[in-house]
Amino acid sequence: MQLAEYRADTSDWALKATRLQHMWTWVNATVDLQLLAPAMMTLVEQKKLTLQALIKALRTELAPTSISTINLVRAQYRAHLQKAKQGRVNPESWYTKWHSLYAKAKAYKIADIDGLLAVQDFLDALAPKLSPE
Repeated sequence: MQLAEYRADTSDWALKATRLQHMWTWVNATVDLQLLAPAMMTLVEQKKLTLQALIKALRTELAPTSISTINLVRAQYRAHLQKAKQGRVNPESWYTKWHSLYAKAKAYKIADIDGLLAVQDFLDALAPKLSPE
């Protein structure tokens, strides 16, 4: 009975160790050494060098904040409206991308998509395509 438990535990451990190694490999392959080294040195000093601690440290240092994400989505939405004013734009692909950005902006509750000014901005963007010449 003990041998069977030992084999099962060893098998579980080997599986977890393999998965952790794959994650370490992925982190090393995707994170620049100039970003990774300071985070790892800090964790070594704190004696907390685990994969979980490393990912948390990197997220704290590098992950975008909610404000920066909101600003990015707003800028993308505004820039896409400006694209329509330039003239040579495929209306179908423009609308598809606009709708995607609109949904993102709505999810982040960005004010630029609500109210009469938002409607006016949308119509102004489309005016070159819709107005008779």
